Amino acid sequence: MRILFPLLTLAFLSGGCQAPTEPLPYPITLSPEGLGPLRPGLSFDVAALQSKLPGFTVEKMSQITPERSRILFVLKRGDAVMAYILPDEQGKRIGNISVVTELIPDHNGQKVGDPIHENPSLRCAGDECRYGTHPSLSYRLAPSSRIIREITLQKL
Repeated sequence: MRILFPLLTLAFLSGGCQAPTEPLPYPITLSPEGLGPLRPGLSFDVAALQSKLPGFTVEKMSQITPERSRILFVLKRGDAVMAYILPDEQGKRIGNISVVTELIPDHNGQKVGDPIHENPSLRCAGDECRYGTHPSLSYRLAPSSRIIREITLQKL
């Protein structure tokens, strides 16, 4: 009996947590078309999104601002937040997807935490940049550097 309690405690503690840097279950990228199989315009439904990304968890949350309140979904791997999925104006379809982890690159291999690739088509306004070749993707940069903090895909 004395050994059973420590073994159960150890099994419970080691089985319930995942490190945020744990590898993804399969390669996934953010492209001008979508995040893996998720695309702007698809139904904004937890079950539908969860079925498209096995190995990830989709959690429903509320976002409340002085202007409005709305539902958003958080894409997670274990306890680590991978992306935010926001609805369109009607709340029925995916409007945009924001990647906030270094584990998911864009179609050019850029990740959160990397310096943005300089390119003649790169246009910046304040801390937000876009490439003219793929205007549906925007890159939010840290104010004091050219380091990517977030990559967002929105339907244009």
